[in-house]
Amino acid sequence: MNSCHDRHLPALFQRLEYITCVSRTRITSPSTALQRLYKFWANLIFVDETSKKVDEMAKKQAEIEGKIDEVFNSLERLRGELEEQPDKLGWDDITQEIIGAISFAFPFLFTGELWEIAKEISLERSLAIFIITVVIAYLFITKSKIGNLKKETLFYIPRRLLTVLVIAYLISAGMIYLYGIYIVAHFTTTQFINATILISTFAVIGAIAVDMVK
Repeated sequence: MNSCHDRHLPALFQRLEYITCVSRTRITSPSTALQRLYKFWANLIFVDETSKKVDEMAKKQAEIEGKIDEVFNSLERLRGELEEQPDKLGWDDITQEIIGAISFAFPFLFTGELWEIAKEISLERSLAIFIITVVIAYLFITKSKIGNLKKETLFYIPRRLLTVLVIAYLISAGMIYLYGIYIVAHFTTTQFINATILISTFAVIGAIAVDMVK
């Protein structure tokens, strides 16, 4: 009797375990389905919100790009206006002319050959060199297309030509006097004028070059 009862115990336990598993599955299945449904809707909501944010970012990016294009176009127009606007004579141009005149005249100031030429050349030739220098400077300033210069005149003479000549000749004469070249070379008044005209030829070229080439 006991042996028969013992034989049926394993089968009974197996059925009990099966019933327990089935009951657990039936109890937990609705909860699992709800969880899956919740996750599904949550994912849909997240995707929808993400797509909205992406659309908003795309709109903002388009607005920013439009503003950048407007700024770029404004800068292009401004640059075109500045390029077309001619350069008016100002203190910055005068400063550049002074720098150019000194830079080009200074190396020839201490040249012994130039001192000898100033002693030997006649005043008439010096005046001819002066006239040639003025003509070349006039052609550079009025006819050259190197710089976009505004046409400004004073008594029908280009103002830039006047400033270049005054600066070049004053600087040349001033440096000859300042460094005592006229004493070392024993210049007379005529020779002093000759040396000033000769050195000023290079000073004029330097003043124009630095002023026009910017």
